[in-house]
Amino acid sequence: MIVGHYDTVHPIGALPYVAEGNKLRGPGVYDMKSGLISAIWAIKAYQDLGIDPGKKIVCVFNGDEETGSKDSTDIIKENVKDAKAALVTEPCVANGNLKTGRKGNMKFTVTIHGKAAHAGNAHQDGINALEEMAHEILFIQKLTNYEAGTTVNVGVAKGGTKVNVVPDTAVFNVDCRFKSMTERQRVIDAIHNLETVVPGATREVEFIDGKLPMEETEGNMALFAIAKASGEKLGIQFTSQFVGGGSDGNTISAMGIPTLDGLGASGDHAHSPEEYILIDELIPRMALLASMIPNI
Repeated sequence: MIVGHYDTVHPIGALPYVAEGNKLRGPGVYDMKSGLISAIWAIKAYQDLGIDPGKKIVCVFNGDEETGSKDSTDIIKENVKDAKAALVTEPCVANGNLKTGRKGNMKFTVTIHGKAAHAGNAHQDGINALEEMAHEILFIQKLTNYEAGTTVNVGVAKGGTKVNVVPDTAVFNVDCRFKSMTERQRVIDAIHNLETVVPGATREVEFIDGKLPMEETEGNMALFAIAKASGEKLGIQFTSQFVGGGSDGNTISAMGIPTLDGLGASGDHAHSPEEYILIDELIPRMALLASMIPNI
């Protein structure tokens, strides 16, 4: 199965498509409309040249990947469940490497409940939700483990009403990226089981699940070996790389299906106005995709 998405993060009409020397700029040109073209034209090459790749090829292109593939995940799972392998035509890394692993992600919303009181006349009667939140943020930030590939970030925090009122409510949001299921569970347990420090304060945690990690499994690395051999014949140099962002490849790999990502175009600056692909590397990358499929 070949997987890709046609949605972008750019508003309609925000950016023009412009060729500047060897660079083609435009909304989603790198992430990942060029990858869809690679998939379509690889199959067209088989048809035009009368080449039988020796296997059934199914393409699934969705329009909600950038927002989490909420409506398309079940469709992807249904179509890929009997696949021998999955090839994701997201762009390669800016240095040309393919993606053999991706981090998973999840989010938490933590709500702290305290007790409001007059900050001057009845300070002792209040339970400061912001104080509790401060303790929790310091603890949660320290759950980050760079060696294990886990980052935990409190990105939004709010609470209180007036400076002269002991705040009775505080809310903060946590983003977590992880490389392994073990690390995922460690962070979940730590945040859910955290005990309050401020007497009388209570807390509740909303867990927002995201993508599971695309781990560098034996099957994933075997696919990379096929791609590496095909690349050498084409004169394309690259290696494997574990990256932070997620894709639909995470979902497929977590099902136990060998998955290789980054088989789209070369370029850089995804999700920004400077997004571009390298024109002279587009055809070679298409050839890489087409040449490895018969060897799977």
